[in-house]
Amino acid sequence: MNTFIYFRNLSDVDKISSLMFEKINGIVCGDYGCSKALPEDGEVIKVSRNLKSKNWGMHYISPKVTLATIDDEEIRILKFLNEGISVSINDWGLMYRLRNKLKAGYDVYIGRLLTKSIADWTWAPIFFEKEHKESVLYLSQNNFNHKHKIAYFKEWGIKGVEINVHKGSEASYEKIKELGFDVIGFADNTVLAVSRACPISKIYGSELSTCCRENCLKKYEVFPANDKQRNIYPDIELWGNVLYGNIMEEVYWSGFSKLVFTWTSIKK
Repeated sequence: MNTFIYFRNLSDVDKISSLMFEKINGIVCGDYGCSKALPEDGEVIKVSRNLKSKNWGMHYISPKVTLATIDDEEIRILKFLNEGISVSINDWGLMYRLRNKLKAGYDVYIGRLLTKSIADWTWAPIFFEKEHKESVLYLSQNNFNHKHKIAYFKEWGIKGVEINVHKGSEASYEKIKELGFDVIGFADNTVLAVSRACPISKIYGSELSTCCRENCLKKYEVFPANDKQRNIYPDIELWGNVLYGNIMEEVYWSGFSKLVFTWTSIKK
């Protein structure tokens, strides 16, 4: 199993210690929600080439797209794939457009926004506690584990799937792996929601400029409205237009091709 670190800001790669670098196999970059939160293409390629010289990998997360951004994102993805960078797609329209342009050897994954599970739902534990064990195993499986989807993805040359790590979903991960797909697990957070309307622009007002990436790289904590909700919901963080829930589950399944943790700068 390979260990990768997700960096929202690639400039933070220089901050990690040489000791940590000895324990990891690669870097993840990109964003699920907004093209303005993405690192520059040249920066991604530069870091990727540097990592390649050390036998480390680079994985890029492609965001949801709009009619205004889909063309640029298609060009960016093909550029990265030609550099040997693996890519996860989080928009069905973009995936469908790319399907006939994927070459043998490209490492393309279906991203977390498209591989949801009921287990990702914040209230899933409460929902599951009233169900029989057999029902929980069925309901908590990943929605990638579907024969018609898998047939299409094999035809298109998809290498694997990204998922949020949940202990109750491990049986479906095993089935996905048995069918010949790699499984990338994100171990410390789950994607709760992506907003089409940018909440950061509302925080800073309508005068927010197009150069807003600096604000997207800041963490905003989200607090539920009352005590009951705070007891049920996990810690929620807003990064750009993506809501993340922190998860604390231990990783038991050993079949992940990559296990990803998010870089957090620790200030003393």
